[in-house]
Amino acid sequence: MEIHSIKRQLRTKLYVKWVERHPPPGPLSPQEQTHEEAHHIAHSYAKDSPCNLPLHHAGHCLPFHAISIELHKDVLINKITKSITNAIHANDIKHKIMADTKWLTTDLGGVDWPAIERAIQNAPRPARVKLTKLMFGLNHTNYLDNKYYKTSPICPCCLKDTETFQHILNCPSKSAHEIRTEARDTVQQTLEQIFTPSQMTAVIVSQAYDPPKAISSTIHQQILLVSKAQNSIGWHNFVLSWISTKWRLLYEKLYTPSKNPKPSVWSSKLISALWTYVHSIWKGRNQIAHGKTINEQTEKHLRESHLTVTCLYNDIIADPLLVLQHLCYLINRPLPALLQMSEDATNCWIATIEEAKRTQALIHKNSAQSARCLARFLGKENSEPSGEGQVTPYHEYTSFSHQNTPSKSTQNRANWQQQTTTLKNSEP
Repeated sequence: MEIHSIKRQLRTKLYVKWVERHPPPGPLSPQEQTHEEAHHIAHSYAKDSPCNLPLHHAGHCLPFHAISIELHKDVLINKITKSITNAIHANDIKHKIMADTKWLTTDLGGVDWPAIERAIQNAPRPARVKLTKLMFGLNHTNYLDNKYYKTSPICPCCLKDTETFQHILNCPSKSAHEIRTEARDTVQQTLEQIFTPSQMTAVIVSQAYDPPKAISSTIHQQILLVSKAQNSIGWHNFVLSWISTKWRLLYEKLYTPSKNPKPSVWSSKLISALWTYVHSIWKGRNQIAHGKTINEQTEKHLRESHLTVTCLYNDIIADPLLVLQHLCYLINRPLPALLQMSEDATNCWIATIEEAKRTQALIHKNSAQSARCLARFLGKENSEPSGEGQVTPYHEYTSFSHQNTPSKSTQNRANWQQQTTTLKNSEP
């Protein structure tokens, strides 16, 4: 990261120190002798210059300057990029998380952040973005589709409620419940493999994977305190890996060094198991929504296309002016013939009709805007005085124009009456 970018975003101190040059062994060439003389001159100048330079003076450091950065009264020795990035973005991320989760500062401090960091570092690099989206519930649900693309927000599993990410984790449909049960058994086996105490496993399973229940009074008092601490953070957030630090502290009390993993390792593996659980539910939801195999996906896409064609065809029947005259060949076919088209032809037909609907909506919008502008213009002109100092209403202009310039139908009717009268007078 450049020094000036650090200066713009952080209040930090930069220490610049002179580093002695080590001349190469053996005789020096004429060019190296010139460099050595320049080095001695610069060294004599550096003795008189201050060693602690302000940050804005340190932007033009020379190659023989050693630079050290002090951040929050600590000199950065390693992980400099990570420390600076954290100092720049940490406050904004904290405010964002607190605003989304409605947490207090104590709740934010009670989350086991070292365990989350260790779990992310242990995950494969390509999967880290996916895991981060799972943590914050940013998966592409129907609720987000409705928010940005105005599609149906209904859950594809239960076909009743709006599909938010929290609804996916607690969907009441039978298929979703079977997926959660299978994923819960997998996580329970993982907890047993990392030697989680049975009472802790029972509390985690009963509170996190099912609708929250009242905690039994027979549970150990320490586990009861940990459960209360997790209540303030939220059991829904627990499933998303926002676990309390007291889980690790409780496991540390029950820790047996001979066979059990260390508390820090246990907490990171617990978070990885929670990620596996949530990802299994999301994967099962996608299989229900889009099909498990390629054939199921093709059939589901075909049914959706036929449903869209049927709806658009009914819109055309209700409004024949929706399609322009030179495109009427698109609708001069019965609905069964349209449903038998190929996939590419169906997609083109849908795109054309949807474009026609958007064009019609735009024309109606522009027409309404033009009518409003005309109404304002006429209202302004009616309010202006005429040449004789009187206001001439709009209907007088209209009646005057009709009196002086008769319409074509009126002229034809008058000519016909005149010809009929002439013929009657000419009869014997």
